[in-house]
Amino acid sequence: MDANDQGLCALFPAHRQYFQVKFTVEELEVIQSCNDADDNTFCINVRELMSAVFASLLWGHLWKLAPHEGDSHVRFWIDNISAVAWSNCKSSRNGFAQMLLRILGRSDLQHGFYSTASHVPGADPERLSKFLASLGTLLRAGELSQSSSKHYSRVWGQWVAWCSMMRFSPWLTATDTDKNAEQLGAFAVYLWKYGMNRQQKGNTFSTICAKLCAVRWFHRNTAGYDPGVNASHAILLRGIRRITDPVVKQRPQSARLLRVIFVDINLTQPCDQLLWGGLLLGYFFLLRRSGYLFIGKRVHSYVLRLSGIQCFDTNEDPVPPKRAKVVGITLHGAKNNPFGREKIRYHYKSKDRLLCPVRADRWVYKAARTFATRPGDPALSMWNSGITSDAIRGRTDLLSR
Repeated sequence: MDANDQGLCALFPAHRQYFQVKFTVEELEVIQSCNDADDNTFCINVRELMSAVFASLLWGHLWKLAPHEGDSHVRFWIDNISAVAWSNCKSSRNGFAQMLLRILGRSDLQHGFYSTASHVPGADPERLSKFLASLGTLLRAGELSQSSSKHYSRVWGQWVAWCSMMRFSPWLTATDTDKNAEQLGAFAVYLWKYGMNRQQKGNTFSTICAKLCAVRWFHRNTAGYDPGVNASHAILLRGIRRITDPVVKQRPQSARLLRVIFVDINLTQPCDQLLWGGLLLGYFFLLRRSGYLFIGKRVHSYVLRLSGIQCFDTNEDPVPPKRAKVVGITLHGAKNNPFGREKIRYHYKSKDRLLCPVRADRWVYKAARTFATRPGDPALSMWNSGITSDAIRGRTDLLSR
């Protein structure tokens, strides 16, 4: 919606329609008179509101839904704060504006919709520039997941501390690649030897690469440039990779291992009920440990919550766990979805009486009643703690030998 001293206009994107209304000579004279006398009777605020009212009279019949669907919601986007406030409050001290609001209310009632208004910034270049800059900052901050952002900030703190100890500037140059390679290379060697930890235990090759990546990302995000390096830096990293001990790969869970673990579990105990349910959920839904287990006494923000486990029948209607034929889990965060949006996964009941995702759901809910777990708590909670990754690893390592 928009208006000026010449007329009104509005866009209806859903139907690819628009209108333009030009004021008559008499109306133009009234506008000029109000502007000269500083009279707000027919001021720009009123004319901006008039564009919304005119749109409701012209397109109101298109906004009506079927009788069983209730009233539709129509939002007016107006670049005038006063018109937005009047439209939302349905009230104004301006007599002409109040008359327009009564017309808008009558149109709402006639066509079965209710309207609200939101403000859209105008064409002020300086104001628009500030708005776009703040929006760009928000989008850049959203590039990383919450856990990655914390990790990058922690690494930057280590980098600053190391540079202070070595009497280097933490800010690399934008053009001198040889100097950057020398400083980043020294940092990589220090990490490989001492690791920036209390035990002074060296980091693995993958950890070193992740920390170097964090330092360069911080420069791109904060200083606006990527500190380049030369070929000797890549040769140094390949040497570190060759000398570093290979990472011991963990074996994935298997159906055979789960059956062996089941023999050692006492399902009359709530702790074992929760442990078994967690093992089955992790197995069937391919969950990483941070997605459903406690790491020590802490959990990540995207951990599976009790309310995220839902039971359905074959018609996809919610049912109690005992009647469930389908189980669905809701995952949150960018670790589970690259866009950071929630993601729902489903599994049907299996024909195996032991290894079944729906039975996993039942065991988790049965233990949750004993531990009085609230819907918003992590699904594998046990009062002040929960099923940890160490407990899972200890049980599987012991029985897989």
